[in-house]
Amino acid sequence: MFPDLIHITFPIILVVATVVLLRQFMKGDGP
Repeated sequence: MFPDLIHITFPIILVVATVVLLRQFMKGDGP
């Protein structure tokens, strides 16, 4: 029903998920 909303939010979700994964990886790899 809202393809535009999906096209806007999907990339944002991907970026947020990537940032979270990177933070977890850096935290785990760090001291």
